[in-house]
Amino acid sequence: MTAVGLNMTINGGAAPTVGTFGVVNLATADVFAQAPACSRGQLDEAMTAAQTAFRNWREDDKVRRVVLGEMGDALEAAADRLAPLLTTEQGKPLRDARMEIGGAVAWLRYYADLESPREIVQDDEHGYVEVVRRPLGVVAAITPWNFPVALAAWKVAPALRAGNTMVLKPSPFTPLTTLALGEIWREVLPPGVLNVVSGPDPLGAWMTAHPVPRKISFTGSTATGKKVAVAAAEDVKRVTLELGGNDPAIVLDDADPEQIADSLFWAAFANNGQVCCDVKRVYVHQRRHGDFVAALVARAKARGSATALNLMSNWDRSTTNHSSIGLANWSATRSDTEPWRRPAAARWTGPATFSHPPSSPGSPTAPGSLTRNSSARPYRSSHTKTSMRQSSGRTEQPMA
Repeated sequence: MTAVGLNMTINGGAAPTVGTFGVVNLATADVFAQAPACSRGQLDEAMTAAQTAFRNWREDDKVRRVVLGEMGDALEAAADRLAPLLTTEQGKPLRDARMEIGGAVAWLRYYADLESPREIVQDDEHGYVEVVRRPLGVVAAITPWNFPVALAAWKVAPALRAGNTMVLKPSPFTPLTTLALGEIWREVLPPGVLNVVSGPDPLGAWMTAHPVPRKISFTGSTATGKKVAVAAAEDVKRVTLELGGNDPAIVLDDADPEQIADSLFWAAFANNGQVCCDVKRVYVHQRRHGDFVAALVARAKARGSATALNLMSNWDRSTTNHSSIGLANWSATRSDTEPWRRPAAARWTGPATFSHPPSSPGSPTAPGSLTRNSSARPYRSSHTKTSMRQSSGRTEQPMA
């Protein structure tokens, strides 16, 4: 096991912990590092640091713009070091890891350069009215495992530019790159403005119930989002929830399968299907149904072969379909797809069975597709919307 040696960031400094938890290399299914597990006392320290830093951070927008630009520069300078770490803990190919980090850099620079002109609603003999937007205070931010760096930047940049401070918690599946962000940005941020903590459950619950934050920003499953909303309601925190969906694609009868099949396929399988707005269902006009099934099945089979060959080397430039997060959620993947596999209702073009997780390193699952007969009784599941995000390794997409 390799010790990465990353610490949490609290009040501008390293915050070692007594407890740790394992982080898995998805290409080998081995624990390759130990991440720090935040205690309740340390979370209190992080919240207090953010609350204290807010008093000065909120005052000068020009300073905030400069600092955000410096954060982008520091992240760009560290990209070559961060990308392999992101690939190892998250499973995406190295080129995708570099793209994600580049996107985060662009996001930070966008908010650094964003103009915020005064908004004067009325200025005449009858009166003067100006809209003034003030920061809220401390933001508790919780990010998922599919885009750890990008989604951290999505939360950090606008919150800090607006004058808020933050306590940021990454997913326990992918904590390391976010911890590294905390270490990189310590060098340019005033102490306490951004605090980065990590740990397994119940750290997220502690954060959402904590009395200090005035806003919660959460990206994750619908089921967990409901719990976040309940916790926030206790003291009427503001909440932003970015949750998993059940997104359809609709194909009309004048569509050419060969022209759009690639786009449709990657709308479902990009990032191994681990995108909140990826396509989970495809509704195809009956006249085009057979052609689209054939086109998508051919692409699924081709990518399945590529996955089997390249999965062990996410450093390979040809790797496009990577290891998927979440062996612990295998049962959710199976429960999502099993009812569709009834012979009278559907035809499956992927793996023959989901009776147990695959035993090979990295536990790859070949992409597959499901097509349901129009005369078969529709299958409905009350858990489908939430389990799509809980099923973090999902690569199966139903087609009807």
